[in-house]
Amino acid sequence: MNTLLKPFYAVVPLSLEELFAEELKKLGIEKFRLEKGGCWFGAEMSQMMQVNLWTRYASRILLKVAEGPYRTEEDIYKLAKSFRWEQYFTPKNTFKIELSSRRSPLKSVAFTALRVKDAVCDYFRETDGQRPDVEKHDPDIRIYVHLTDKSCIIYLDTSGESLFKRGWREAKGEAPLKENLPVFSDLPAGHRTNRCRILSAARAPSSLKLPRSPAIWLPGLIAASALSASADLIPRLGSASRKKLVWR
Repeated sequence: MNTLLKPFYAVVPLSLEELFAEELKKLGIEKFRLEKGGCWFGAEMSQMMQVNLWTRYASRILLKVAEGPYRTEEDIYKLAKSFRWEQYFTPKNTFKIELSSRRSPLKSVAFTALRVKDAVCDYFRETDGQRPDVEKHDPDIRIYVHLTDKSCIIYLDTSGESLFKRGWREAKGEAPLKENLPVFSDLPAGHRTNRCRILSAARAPSSLKLPRSPAIWLPGLIAASALSASADLIPRLGSASRKKLVWR
C-alpha cells in the first residue's frame, strides 16, 4: 500500500466525468471513483500538481484533510482545529473559508463557516503565537467545507483560480463561458453525442436562452480548445491570472 497517496476530489462538469478519468489514467493514476459532477482519486502530491497542470476537464482539485460526524457547530470547530494546518501554510499566509451544505440540520451556514475560521486561527495562535489573516477576495489559501446531514468534510483547494480559466481573455462579459466546456470538441468517437449537443448550442443559441455574445464566441473557443489539445499544449501555460501555489 502506497502511504504517500492522498485523497483528492476533482470538481468536474456533468457528463465529463469519464473523460477526466481517462486523463487520470494517462497521468498514471489508477485509484479513482467517479460520481455525478466529480471524481475521488488517490495520488501523490507531485501527481496532484500534474493533474492541475494538464487537466482539460476538471474545474478544481481539492485535497481532503479532515472528515468526521457532527451534530453542532462545536463538533465542526473541534474537527477543524484537530488538523495540523502548518503542513500546508503559515500565519503569514491569508486564507478564506467557503462552505456548502446539503440537508444539514444546522441553522446558519455563515455561523458555521465563522467557527471553522475561528478553529484555524485558534490553532495557529496556540501553536505559533500568531494567527493568519482572512482575505475574502484574493486569499493565498482556500479552505472548503462541505456538510451533509451527518458528516463534515474539510478540503484544501490546490488549484487557485478555477481551472476552466485558460488565460486567453483579459476581460469577460456578463455570462462568460467556462472554457472546459468547449473542450468537448476534442471528444473521442464514443462521445460524439455530447459533442453534437455542444455544437448545436453554438448554432442555435436561442434554444438555450443564452446571451448572444457567448454563442458568438463558442465556435472560436471550440477551435482554440481543439488546436491546444491536438498540439498537446498545457491548457493554462502562461496565464497571467494564475497565482503561485503556497505549498511549502
